[in-house]
Amino acid sequence: MAFARFALLSLLTLASAREVDQLPKKDPVLNQATSQGCFDALPAQVVSSPDRPFNTPGMCVEYCKAKEMNVSFLQNKSCFCSLKYPAKAAMVHDNQCNTPCPGYPAQACGGQDAFSVYNNGIELEPGSDDGANEDKTSTTSTSAAPTKSAASTTIHVASTTIAASTYSEGSSTTKSEQESGSRSAAEEASGVANAAGDSTIPTTPSPTASTVTNNGALRFSSPVGNVVNLMRQFSR
Repeated sequence: MAFARFALLSLLTLASAREVDQLPKKDPVLNQATSQGCFDALPAQVVSSPDRPFNTPGMCVEYCKAKEMNVSFLQNKSCFCSLKYPAKAAMVHDNQCNTPCPGYPAQACGGQDAFSVYNNGIELEPGSDDGANEDKTSTTSTSAAPTKSAASTTIHVASTTIAASTYSEGSSTTKSEQESGSRSAAEEASGVANAAGDSTIPTTPSPTASTVTNNGALRFSSPVGNVVNLMRQFSR
């Protein structure tokens, strides 16, 4: 009886092995493991766990999440983890992953030369090992940066030109005001000098000695003058 049960279990296992299929690829979902198909290669950098006699997709995903890895890879009893998918060219048909998982035969755990791949729900677009997603992101960032820099440079130059123009106009105005003030001061000084000159011209000159002498000589040359002159001489 025990032998019959063992034989039946073996037959069921073989039957399930022939019917097992790789789960089809699905869009990644945050905080949920989703199948990403079957690949015949691993990324360049992976972390491997010890062989698991009862390996399942759920066990491998939990191990990789604890390592903070985005992607899980299963091949029979083996579990691998990585931050990204394999190269896109490494993807093969799902029927290549036909090995039943030791801990859950209804699901495939890779194949003879293939790996069942799962997104762990941490990063929905971790990128591929060929760097296709990273190149696209880098190109977009590089093309956007110069446009912003050019705009800021143009604004800076315009503001500098306006400032220079304003300063120039201000300087011209100040210079004109200084020249106008200088001319006004000069004209006022000239007017004061002219006024002073005009006030000194009408001043009556004082009599000179020659004028007094000549007048006296004319008076003393008359007969009366002679008499007066003689009287002055006797009085001395």
